[in-house]
Amino acid sequence: MRLDPGAGCRTEIEEFIAANPHIVKTLIPADLYAANPNPVPSIGVTATVVATSATSPEVVYQVVKAVFENLEEMKTLLPVFANLNKEFMLSPHHAAPWHPGALRYFQEAGMM
Repeated sequence: MRLDPGAGCRTEIEEFIAANPHIVKTLIPADLYAANPNPVPSIGVTATVVATSATSPEVVYQVVKAVFENLEEMKTLLPVFANLNKEFMLSPHHAAPWHPGALRYFQEAGMM
């Protein structure tokens, strides 16, 4: 699919996103690349941290806790994290079922 700014392409992109819940609209931030002084509309794949069922629920719990409790600091470290928010991270866009350790953190934090 061409990502051409024409109106017909916008309809195709909307249909593509609607059919693929792991694809989302995003912006490439201004000045991220020298040739892009303005934000550039784009699409992207949502990222998911994956652990197998053999991974200790306590390990997953601690990783999820560290991410969610330090999210604002993480956003300052890399531009790719700038638009992360807890609500989106808990939305149906994730690509894998929740690990029991992640669910434990979300429940204890009152997020689920």
